[in-house]
Amino acid sequence: NSNSNNNNESIKTISNCLSLLNELNTKNLATSKFLEQTREIIIKNQNLIEFSLEEYELNIKQKSESLEKTKINFEKHISKMNSLIEELILLDRQTYILEKQNLNEINELENFQKQYEETKRILEKSKEIVGKINDIEKKNSKFINNFNNKISQGKDNIWSDEDFYFLLEHLDLDDWFTELKSQVLTKINIYDAEPFHFINVKKQQKPETYISMNWGEAKYLYLVIKSIKENNQIPRILDDLDLDEKNVKMWTIKNVELYFEKKNLKSISKILSKSKVNGLVLLSMNEQEVQQLGIQNYNGIDSFIQIIKSIQNQVNNNECNNLNSDHTLTLELIICPLSHKIMNDPVIAQDGYTYERQEIENWLKNKQISPITGEHIENIFENNNEIKKLCEKWKKKFAPM
Repeated sequence: NSNSNNNNESIKTISNCLSLLNELNTKNLATSKFLEQTREIIIKNQNLIEFSLEEYELNIKQKSESLEKTKINFEKHISKMNSLIEELILLDRQTYILEKQNLNEINELENFQKQYEETKRILEKSKEIVGKINDIEKKNSKFINNFNNKISQGKDNIWSDEDFYFLLEHLDLDDWFTELKSQVLTKINIYDAEPFHFINVKKQQKPETYISMNWGEAKYLYLVIKSIKENNQIPRILDDLDLDEKNVKMWTIKNVELYFEKKNLKSISKILSKSKVNGLVLLSMNEQEVQQLGIQNYNGIDSFIQIIKSIQNQVNNNECNNLNSDHTLTLELIICPLSHKIMNDPVIAQDGYTYERQEIENWLKNKQISPITGEHIENIFENNNEIKKLCEKWKKKFAPM
């Protein structure tokens, strides 16, 4: 029984072992199948990997080539950019130079514009002044001509009341006529009068109240009468000048006042204005007359006297320096371009030039052209009265006896 049991156990064990072997075989088959499948998958994956690697390498190669081309193109673009930058820098420099030149030109243009405007202003001012001077000259010339027709030449002749009133009216002093007539003309020859004769004239303003003629008005009247006596002309007085010292003879009372205000001598300028001192009177003043004005103790009196002396010296020097040039200029104006002689009957032809009437008439008989410009002109002339006056004045002063 013991053996039988052992055998049964052995058979059972063997049976179990066989079962286990069968299971192992089954698992081995499954494992082999799995391994085969795995191997196939690995082979497929290996093929795929190899293909992918080849494709990747190709792709890398293509991309490298593309990158190389891109690099080359980029370098070309960089080179072009550098060239453009250099051109831009050069252009910028040129632009800067042009802008600077344009700025300089603009500044020059602005300066030219300012100079043009200033020149235009001066020309307009000059035209205005010349117009005023011409009006004054016409007025003075008319007055002198009328005066000469009324008064016989000679120091001993006495002016008529009408003559004297005519002069006072011309100088805007006619409101003093009655007093001057009764207190001066009835006592002395007008040519012998001195400033103090006029200053001492008194006018009744109110009952028992009298005023004297202003010192400046008295001195101005004296200087005008002296100019008529010596030069047969009346000094010009012109307003709105630019206070140029070389024109001091023509300054108005207001011009004198403004001039000394600019010299920081306002108190003195007010006294001069109150005393009716114009440029002509100022130019003739001396230290004694300064004392007569009562300004010798004012602040700045020394400067005032120095300024007057300086102006007087400057005017005298200018007159001396301009004497020869004035003579030359006058000769150029009064000599006929055809006869080269001083004209007797100067006329203006259509070309704008002045000739001796007889000379230009003879010239135009042969040819109807200007002897100076060569342009066609007709026998139409206009008397040049201003040049005729210069001719007569020259002959009177400088022609040989």
